[in-house]
Amino acid sequence: MSKEKDFEEFLHNIEPSATTKKYVSSIQTNLRDFLSSHEAYKEKVIETFLTGSYAKHTCIRPTKYDGKTDVDIVVVTNYTENDDSKEVLDELYKVLKEKYNNVTKQSRSIGIEMEGTEIDVVPMIEDKTSLMYKIGNKKDGNWKKTNPKGHIEWCTRINKENNDKFVRIVKIFKWWRKNNCPDNIKYPKGITLEKIVADNLYDCNNTYEDIVFYTMKNIIKSFEPYIKNDLKPTITDPGIPSDNLSDSYEFNDFKSFYNKMGMHIKLIEESNFSNESWRKILGTEFPKEEIKNDTLLDVLRDKYNSFFNVPHKEKPKWFEGSNVALVDVKVKCYDNYNNVINYLPDGNSLLDKNVNLDFTVVGAAAFSSNTKIFWQVVNTGEEARESNCLRGGFEQSNIFTYGRHESTAYTGTHWVQAFVVNDGICVAKSKEILVKIK
Repeated sequence: MSKEKDFEEFLHNIEPSATTKKYVSSIQTNLRDFLSSHEAYKEKVIETFLTGSYAKHTCIRPTKYDGKTDVDIVVVTNYTENDDSKEVLDELYKVLKEKYNNVTKQSRSIGIEMEGTEIDVVPMIEDKTSLMYKIGNKKDGNWKKTNPKGHIEWCTRINKENNDKFVRIVKIFKWWRKNNCPDNIKYPKGITLEKIVADNLYDCNNTYEDIVFYTMKNIIKSFEPYIKNDLKPTITDPGIPSDNLSDSYEFNDFKSFYNKMGMHIKLIEESNFSNESWRKILGTEFPKEEIKNDTLLDVLRDKYNSFFNVPHKEKPKWFEGSNVALVDVKVKCYDNYNNVINYLPDGNSLLDKNVNLDFTVVGAAAFSSNTKIFWQVVNTGEEARESNCLRGGFEQSNIFTYGRHESTAYTGTHWVQAFVVNDGICVAKSKEILVKIK
């Protein structure tokens, strides 16, 4: 399950271009310089800094549906809580109108629309007691504590602790959101989505495909108790731990987010992690699976080998030459009352759980007394993984010296393979025998 080159290409496709980054750097620098050198307003400015996704390096390029790049700039002023935040916002609006054309007042910031870019300029004041900042609101004129620098420092730390992969995983989830969030629903975004990803991040020593997929699984697992009980998840603000980032969302926002992600996990699993399934959930920016000069037989063989080469499948401990014979294995399937069940182990037929299976090597009576038959049982699927029962090692026969008894327990496609070993040398083996369980 590895498409590292495909994910690298996808990340390249969704990240802002070098030209866009240079343009954003220029306009935000010019704006900050304008405020810091403004004849009247410079006396009010303590500092300015870039914040948001550009400061955290989690930005993605705009899509055709929202063709603007978002840039967030904080202006720390020397006003205090005794000042009406509405008046502070009005003053900043008047100053910015002197230089820019498309300027609008927003609830907490001044918006500036430029070619291909939307800039949010946010006036703040210093909070002397917490060494953080406070942001105003034009509706009531009050100030509320915020910590944009804390968010940047948190994001930098999490990224460093995770092989510099965290910000790139966030970009993938942001792109997933863009492609799947309905117009009438508010999926988590910005710092809220970043915190959800961080809280559920899979081991970043793995491939991008594994990290994204199992982070999705972790999100579903952590949200499940909330969704089942009609509750909004609690998402702690990494900058102000007493704040809950989910306060600005409705329960139905999270429920829709949860259901969509669950559907996509199932889609990926059922397609055996195909490129086409990733394209369905991430969009056409994810590369197609290329078939170059390979024959159809080569392609099928590669898919066959990739399916059976899972990480928990152990390598044989014995020598295996080039002339290993192929043996047949007979499979008997029956219920707990010893009633025989018709079953073809071809991967198409489905078995229920709690069904008995006896695997026996055909012609084993002709083997020498030194011959031993080992069995490799490999499970797949989330049920087996969560029960710590993926197996994949080698086990001795438990039906005399030539057979193996097993019973079905976990949903998924599993397989069994027999190895005939004589004096430390594998002289014969069977094909993988598929067992597919409902």
